[in-house]
Amino acid sequence: MMSLIAKLPQASNFAPLVDHLYDFIFWVSVVSFFIIVGMMGYFVLKYHRKRKAEDSTPYIEGHGPTEFAMAAVLFVLVMVIFAWGWMDYRKMLHSPEKTLEINIIGKQWFWNAEYPNGRKLKDELVVPEGADVKLTMTSADVIHSFYIPDFRIKQDVVPGQFTKLWFKPTKEGEYTAFCAEYCGFDHSRMLARVKVLRPKAFKKWYDNWKDEATQTEGDLTSPIEKGRLVFEAKACNACHTVDGKPLVGPSFLKTYGTKRPLEGGGEILMDENYVRESLMDPQLKISKGYPPAMPTFRGQLTDEEVNHVVAYLKSLSDGIATPAPQARNDMVQGDEESLEEKGEKYFEKFACNACHTVNGEKSVGPSLREIYGTLRPLQGGGSIEVSEKYLKESLINPGQYVVDGFPNLMPSYKHELSEEEIKALVEYIKGI
Repeated sequence: MMSLIAKLPQASNFAPLVDHLYDFIFWVSVVSFFIIVGMMGYFVLKYHRKRKAEDSTPYIEGHGPTEFAMAAVLFVLVMVIFAWGWMDYRKMLHSPEKTLEINIIGKQWFWNAEYPNGRKLKDELVVPEGADVKLTMTSADVIHSFYIPDFRIKQDVVPGQFTKLWFKPTKEGEYTAFCAEYCGFDHSRMLARVKVLRPKAFKKWYDNWKDEATQTEGDLTSPIEKGRLVFEAKACNACHTVDGKPLVGPSFLKTYGTKRPLEGGGEILMDENYVRESLMDPQLKISKGYPPAMPTFRGQLTDEEVNHVVAYLKSLSDGIATPAPQARNDMVQGDEESLEEKGEKYFEKFACNACHTVNGEKSVGPSLREIYGTLRPLQGGGSIEVSEKYLKESLINPGQYVVDGFPNLMPSYKHELSEEEIKALVEYIKGI
């Protein structure tokens, strides 16, 4: 359901929450406007100077109970809006335990994304529909702000620290991410394409990828492994172990996500920001019981290397959701067979693959790769969008809309496919 006010797609779990609150504020404002303007008009007409003698209007001192009642009503209204907004904001603050974690680095004037399997994208973010996604973000230069209007989410991206943002995409399609904080000359061009794929399509994209620049197998090293290599290359293991035995500094086994006691009193949560701060300003917060012997790595580590070290330290702690290089099964709708998977089986069972390929190569009929949502030229002129309705019609009455350049050979499956089988085939074709 789309908001009557926003008129934007609701493409994440937070979109309806934000729209409902803004709709409420909008209608309260509309009603208040007409009440105020209506009363103003009434008094202007009733007590117009030309209609009343100047001394005929009585002097009114005010009515205390009415004034206090109005103030109380307005106070309650404002507090309702505050409480409503706070409850929604808390949901945005606390992410679920199991999420797909993606590192985002903002630079003038583009966005870099890195996935748990090591894949990197520039000005593009690909996420699975229906899965919880958490973005861990930092900036390499100035303050940016990562904003996806159709998701109703926005978070500042600050140099020298990490900020987090999570969401659940609910609608397949392509959207745009903006920088919502003025960051210099090309600020208006700092855009990224956000693609929401069906779970199975995302798993294929995630597990099977190539370096687009060279068309060779890309660097499949995960951030966790890269972090381990940085950990060893910078001789962190000379003072810190990963087996639970302390040396000059504390061990990192099962420490991420825990609270660490500090010299001089107090404690601090070991999270992304604490790890980064300890690398850049190690003397600022020293773990209790250890000497201030750690040197600074400021200027020696890039933002990406810091992200990799954080990923490695996370992997050493139990209970921390650290995705493996392969996409998890819960990204593809659990263990139950999805409608899309059933459609793939029907595609082979009814020999659709005898005339249609899924790899982009032409055969007797057109390839079905990335065909959904495109315009297809028809024999005799005109074109038609490949929608669910068109796909169903092509299965039942294939001779009605024949794609230009291909023979009219496809048989009708009107009496061979059930409604459920047709629906499954359509879902499979949509995800190819």
